[in-house]
Amino acid sequence: MIMTMQNATSERLKIKAFLVSKGFSHRLISSIKKSGMLRIDGQKKTTADFIESGDILNLRLPKEKSDPNVPFSFEPLTVVFEDANWLVIDKPAGLPSVPGPSNRDDTVVNRVKGHLKNQGSQDLVPHVITRLDRFTSGVMLIAKIGWQLAFYRHKSSSTRFKKSIGRLFRED
Repeated sequence: MIMTMQNATSERLKIKAFLVSKGFSHRLISSIKKSGMLRIDGQKKTTADFIESGDILNLRLPKEKSDPNVPFSFEPLTVVFEDANWLVIDKPAGLPSVPGPSNRDDTVVNRVKGHLKNQGSQDLVPHVITRLDRFTSGVMLIAKIGWQLAFYRHKSSSTRFKKSIGRLFRED
């Protein structure tokens, strides 16, 4: 996946600092360094290089690898909302959100992996944004693509983003 981001600040920043300011985790930045790509004006860059004010950074994110230790589960999954990047599900009480010592085979993550596989998705690494305890039922937000987690971290403090998410669930 290729993203384009502009340095809209008036500051000259190291690319790493710029990515951190956009919500990218150190783990994601590290994976970009190893197998991604950074370019400004067609020139290859590293995270140690600078991005000037107004520059446009083209960023290719590395493909995420599905964890073979997290099996697919094809048990029922109640989908409330879904688009290309996000999945909102209604988690029943008693179902763990993520694999752990007590259950590695049937959790929200396993069911979402199964759901994505059934859809023919190439991205089989669900990212749980709003985790719920095992015995808690409710709505969970899941990013289908890893960089959406960075977007969420960056935008979740935005009032406009909170209102947009709120409109998804508001009853009129």
